[in-house]
Amino acid sequence: MAIKMIVYDLDGTLLRSDSTVSDYTLEILEECRKVGIKLAVATAQPMYSLFRFADILNPDVIIYNGGAIAKIGREMVYSADLDVDSANAIIKTLLDRGDASSISVTSILAEDDGTYYTNCIAANDFWVADLRHVGYKVVETDFSMALTHNVHKISARIDGSLGDLGKNLPNVGIIRYRDDTLVRFAHVDATKWQAIQACTAHLGIATSEIAAFGDDLIDVEMLKNCGIGVAVANAIPEVKAVADFVCESNDEDGVARWLATHVFEGGAFD
Repeated sequence: MAIKMIVYDLDGTLLRSDSTVSDYTLEILEECRKVGIKLAVATAQPMYSLFRFADILNPDVIIYNGGAIAKIGREMVYSADLDVDSANAIIKTLLDRGDASSISVTSILAEDDGTYYTNCIAANDFWVADLRHVGYKVVETDFSMALTHNVHKISARIDGSLGDLGKNLPNVGIIRYRDDTLVRFAHVDATKWQAIQACTAHLGIATSEIAAFGDDLIDVEMLKNCGIGVAVANAIPEVKAVADFVCESNDEDGVARWLATHVFEGGAFD
Protein backbone atom coordinates (compact mmCIF):
# COMPACT_ATOMS: atom_id res chain seq x y z
CA MET A 1 0.00 0.00 0.00
CA ALA A 2 1.36 3.41 -0.99
CA ILE A 3 1.60 5.97 1.81
CA LYS A 4 0.39 9.39 0.70
CA MET A 5 0.30 11.12 4.08
CA ILE A 6 2.20 10.83 7.35
CA VAL A 7 0.49 12.06 10.50
CA TYR A 8 2.61 12.40 13.62
CA ASP A 9 2.03 13.49 17.18
CA LEU A 10 4.70 15.74 18.69
CA ASP A 11 5.28 15.25 22.43
CA GLY A 12 6.52 11.76 23.18
CA THR A 13 6.39 10.76 19.50
CA LEU A 14 8.31 12.87 16.99
CA LEU A 15 9.94 15.11 19.60
CA ARG A 16 12.65 13.75 21.83
CA SER A 17 12.20 14.02 25.58
CA ASP A 18 14.06 17.35 25.57
CA SER A 19 11.53 18.72 23.02
CA THR A 20 14.03 18.74 20.15
CA VAL A 21 13.86 17.21 16.68
CA SER A 22 16.98 15.42 15.47
CA ASP A 23 18.68 16.24 12.18
CA TYR A 24 18.11 12.63 11.15
CA THR A 25 14.34 12.96 11.64
CA LEU A 26 14.27 16.20 9.67
CA GLU A 27 16.24 14.53 6.86
CA ILE A 28 13.80 11.63 6.62
CA LEU A 29 10.75 13.90 6.67
CA GLU A 30 12.26 15.98 3.88
CA GLU A 31 12.87 12.84 1.82
CA CYS A 32 9.21 11.93 2.31
CA ARG A 33 8.20 15.38 1.09
CA LYS A 34 10.41 15.01 -1.99
CA VAL A 35 8.57 11.85 -3.08
CA GLY A 36 5.20 13.57 -2.72
CA ILE A 37 4.09 12.41 0.72
CA LYS A 38 2.08 14.99 2.66
CA LEU A 39 3.25 15.71 6.21
CA ALA A 40 0.79 16.43 9.00
CA VAL A 41 1.29 17.41 12.63
CA ALA A 42 -1.52 16.24 14.93
CA THR A 43 -0.91 17.48 18.44
CA ALA A 44 -2.73 18.30 21.65
CA GLN A 45 -0.56 21.38 21.90
CA PRO A 46 -2.06 24.84 21.35
CA MET A 47 -1.06 26.97 18.39
CA TYR A 48 1.49 29.00 20.33
CA SER A 49 3.55 25.88 21.08
CA LEU A 50 3.75 25.06 17.39
CA PHE A 51 5.56 28.33 16.67
CA ARG A 52 8.74 26.67 17.95
CA PHE A 53 8.52 23.91 15.36
CA ALA A 54 6.68 25.42 12.40
CA ASP A 55 9.78 26.67 10.61
CA ILE A 56 11.81 23.50 10.96
CA LEU A 57 9.00 20.99 10.34
CA ASN A 58 7.06 23.03 7.77
CA PRO A 59 4.10 20.60 7.73
CA ASP A 60 1.46 20.63 4.99
CA VAL A 61 -1.29 20.08 7.58
CA ILE A 62 -1.50 21.33 11.17
CA ILE A 63 -4.00 19.76 13.56
CA TYR A 64 -3.79 21.27 17.02
CA ASN A 65 -5.56 21.47 20.35
CA GLY A 66 -6.18 17.74 20.01
CA GLY A 67 -8.26 18.10 16.85
CA ALA A 68 -10.25 21.23 17.68
CA ILE A 69 -8.64 23.02 14.73
CA ALA A 70 -7.12 21.81 11.46
CA LYS A 71 -5.41 23.99 8.86
CA ILE A 72 -3.94 23.32 5.46
CA GLY A 73 -1.60 26.22 4.88
CA ARG A 74 -3.53 29.25 6.09
CA GLU A 75 -6.93 27.74 5.33
CA MET A 76 -8.96 26.38 8.23
CA VAL A 77 -10.58 23.14 7.09
CA TYR A 78 -11.95 21.89 10.40
CA SER A 79 -13.17 23.43 13.65
CA ALA A 80 -14.89 21.87 16.65
CA ASP A 81 -14.84 24.44 19.43
CA LEU A 82 -16.59 24.26 22.77
CA ASP A 83 -19.56 26.60 22.64
CA VAL A 84 -19.62 29.20 25.39
CA ASP A 85 -22.44 27.51 27.35
CA SER A 86 -20.60 24.18 27.41
CA ALA A 87 -17.35 25.89 28.39
CA ASN A 88 -18.98 27.66 31.33
CA ALA A 89 -20.74 24.43 32.38
CA ILE A 90 -17.37 22.63 32.48
CA ILE A 91 -15.79 25.36 34.58
CA LYS A 92 -18.73 25.44 36.98
CA THR A 93 -18.61 21.65 37.33
CA LEU A 94 -14.89 21.75 38.11
CA LEU A 95 -15.25 24.54 40.65
CA ASP A 96 -18.25 22.90 42.33
CA ARG A 97 -16.56 19.50 42.55
CA GLY A 98 -13.39 21.07 43.89
CA ASP A 99 -15.34 22.98 46.53
CA ALA A 100 -17.11 19.76 47.52
CA SER A 101 -13.69 18.06 47.91
CA SER A 102 -14.72 15.08 45.80
CA ILE A 103 -11.72 15.91 43.65
CA SER A 104 -8.87 18.40 43.93
CA VAL A 105 -8.77 20.85 41.02
CA THR A 106 -5.47 22.73 41.24
CA SER A 107 -5.72 24.77 38.03
CA ILE A 108 -8.05 25.55 35.13
CA LEU A 109 -7.10 26.91 31.73
CA ALA A 110 -9.48 27.92 28.92
CA GLU A 111 -7.90 28.80 25.59
CA ASP A 112 -8.52 30.05 22.10
CA ASP A 113 -5.99 31.15 19.48
CA GLY A 114 -5.28 34.51 21.06
CA THR A 115 -6.23 34.47 24.74
CA TYR A 116 -5.72 32.19 27.72
CA TYR A 117 -7.89 32.41 30.81
CA THR A 118 -6.41 30.81 33.90
CA ASN A 119 -6.57 30.77 37.67
CA CYS A 120 -2.99 29.58 38.08
CA ILE A 121 -0.64 32.36 36.93
CA ALA A 122 1.37 32.42 40.17
CA ALA A 123 2.18 28.73 39.86
CA ASN A 124 3.09 28.97 36.17
CA ASP A 125 5.09 32.17 35.82
CA PHE A 126 7.55 30.70 33.31
CA TRP A 127 4.75 29.25 31.20
CA VAL A 128 2.84 32.53 31.28
CA ALA A 129 5.97 34.46 30.27
CA ASP A 130 6.43 32.07 27.35
CA LEU A 131 2.84 32.66 26.23
CA ARG A 132 3.21 36.42 26.41
CA HIS A 133 6.53 36.28 24.56
CA VAL A 134 4.82 34.85 21.47
CA GLY A 135 2.04 37.41 21.60
CA TYR A 136 -0.77 35.75 23.52
CA LYS A 137 -2.93 37.56 26.02
CA VAL A 138 -3.05 35.86 29.41
CA VAL A 139 -5.97 36.76 31.66
CA GLU A 140 -5.91 35.83 35.34
CA THR A 141 -9.38 35.02 36.62
CA ASP A 142 -11.13 33.08 39.36
CA PHE A 143 -13.85 32.28 36.78
CA SER A 144 -16.52 33.97 38.87
CA MET A 145 -17.33 35.90 35.69
CA ALA A 146 -18.59 33.63 32.91
CA LEU A 147 -16.72 33.32 29.62
CA THR A 148 -18.37 35.25 26.80
CA HIS A 149 -17.20 33.32 23.74
CA ASN A 150 -16.34 29.84 22.46
CA VAL A 151 -12.98 28.26 23.29
CA HIS A 152 -10.91 25.46 21.74
CA LYS A 153 -10.58 23.47 24.94
CA ILE A 154 -10.34 23.60 28.72
CA SER A 155 -7.51 21.92 30.59
CA ALA A 156 -7.43 21.20 34.32
CA ARG A 157 -5.05 19.67 36.82
CA ILE A 158 -7.15 17.18 38.77
CA ASP A 159 -6.19 14.86 41.59
CA GLY A 160 -8.64 12.05 42.29
CA SER A 161 -11.03 9.90 40.31
CA LEU A 162 -13.06 11.64 37.61
CA GLY A 163 -16.01 9.36 38.35
CA ASP A 164 -19.17 10.75 36.74
CA LEU A 165 -17.65 14.18 36.13
CA GLY A 166 -18.97 14.28 32.57
CA LYS A 167 -22.51 13.11 33.43
CA ASN A 168 -24.10 16.53 32.92
CA LEU A 169 -21.78 17.70 30.16
CA PRO A 170 -23.37 16.62 26.85
CA ASN A 171 -21.22 16.77 23.72
CA VAL A 172 -18.06 17.10 25.81
CA GLY A 173 -15.17 14.69 25.41
CA ILE A 174 -12.91 14.12 28.43
CA ILE A 175 -9.40 12.68 28.18
CA ARG A 176 -6.94 12.13 31.00
CA TYR A 177 -3.37 12.25 29.73
CA ARG A 178 -0.62 9.84 30.64
CA ASP A 179 0.79 12.05 33.43
CA ASP A 180 -2.46 11.22 35.30
CA THR A 181 -3.31 14.72 36.54
CA LEU A 182 -3.80 16.72 33.33
CA VAL A 183 -7.35 16.40 31.97
CA ARG A 184 -8.66 17.81 28.67
CA PHE A 185 -12.25 18.90 28.12
CA ALA A 186 -13.25 19.60 24.52
CA HIS A 187 -16.10 19.19 22.07
CA VAL A 188 -16.76 15.50 21.51
CA ASP A 189 -15.85 15.98 17.83
CA ALA A 190 -12.57 17.74 18.63
CA THR A 191 -10.46 14.66 17.95
CA LYS A 192 -7.42 14.07 15.82
CA TRP A 193 -9.29 11.43 13.83
CA GLN A 194 -12.18 13.74 12.96
CA ALA A 195 -9.75 16.46 11.90
CA ILE A 196 -7.71 14.00 9.82
CA GLN A 197 -10.82 12.92 7.93
CA ALA A 198 -11.65 16.55 7.10
CA CYS A 199 -8.11 17.18 5.86
CA THR A 200 -7.92 14.05 3.71
CA ALA A 201 -11.28 14.85 2.14
CA HIS A 202 -9.94 18.30 1.28
CA LEU A 203 -6.73 16.86 -0.21
CA GLY A 204 -8.30 13.90 -1.99
CA ILE A 205 -6.35 11.33 0.03
CA ALA A 206 -7.94 8.17 1.43
CA THR A 207 -7.47 7.58 5.17
CA SER A 208 -6.26 4.09 4.22
CA GLU A 209 -3.25 5.82 2.62
CA ILE A 210 -2.09 7.36 5.93
CA ALA A 211 0.61 6.19 8.32
CA ALA A 212 -0.09 7.65 11.78
CA PHE A 213 2.30 7.78 14.75
CA GLY A 214 1.46 8.36 18.42
CA ASP A 215 2.05 7.57 22.07
CA ASP A 216 -0.91 8.65 24.27
CA LEU A 217 -4.65 8.07 24.70
CA ILE A 218 -5.55 10.94 22.41
CA ASP A 219 -3.77 9.06 19.57
CA VAL A 220 -5.62 5.75 19.91
CA GLU A 221 -8.46 6.55 17.51
CA MET A 222 -6.23 7.79 14.70
CA LEU A 223 -3.83 4.84 14.98
CA LYS A 224 -6.74 2.42 14.96
CA ASN A 225 -8.48 3.96 11.93
CA CYS A 226 -5.69 5.14 9.64
CA GLY A 227 -4.25 2.74 7.09
CA ILE A 228 -1.18 2.08 9.24
CA GLY A 229 -0.94 2.85 12.94
CA VAL A 230 2.51 2.98 14.54
CA ALA A 231 3.15 3.32 18.26
CA VAL A 232 6.53 4.46 19.54
CA ALA A 233 8.18 2.13 22.05
CA ASN A 234 7.51 4.59 24.89
CA ALA A 235 3.77 4.68 24.14
CA ILE A 236 1.26 3.64 26.77
CA PRO A 237 -0.14 0.07 26.52
CA GLU A 238 -3.51 1.24 25.16
CA VAL A 239 -1.78 2.77 22.13
CA LYS A 240 0.43 -0.25 21.47
CA ALA A 241 -2.63 -2.49 21.66
CA VAL A 242 -4.25 -0.88 18.58
CA ALA A 243 -1.05 -0.29 16.58
CA ASP A 244 -0.03 -2.28 13.53
CA PHE A 245 3.63 -1.67 14.36
CA VAL A 246 5.70 -0.61 17.35
CA CYS A 247 8.79 1.36 16.37
CA GLU A 248 11.70 2.56 18.44
CA SER A 249 11.16 5.25 21.08
CA ASN A 250 10.95 8.99 20.54
CA ASP A 251 14.49 9.37 21.93
CA GLU A 252 15.71 6.85 19.35
CA ASP A 253 14.11 8.63 16.37
CA GLY A 254 11.54 5.85 16.11
CA VAL A 255 9.26 7.64 13.64
CA ALA A 256 12.11 8.43 11.23
CA ARG A 257 13.63 4.96 11.49
CA TRP A 258 10.28 3.31 10.75
CA LEU A 259 9.84 5.56 7.71
CA ALA A 260 13.36 4.84 6.49
CA THR A 261 12.69 1.10 6.68
CA HIS A 262 9.12 0.96 5.38
CA VAL A 263 8.84 3.87 2.95
CA PHE A 264 12.25 3.85 1.33
CA GLU A 265 13.03 0.41 -0.03
CA GLY A 266 15.80 -1.30 1.84
CA GLY A 267 15.93 1.42 4.47
CA ALA A 268 18.08 3.61 2.24
CA PHE A 269 18.34 6.36 4.85
CA ASP A 270 18.83 4.13 7.90
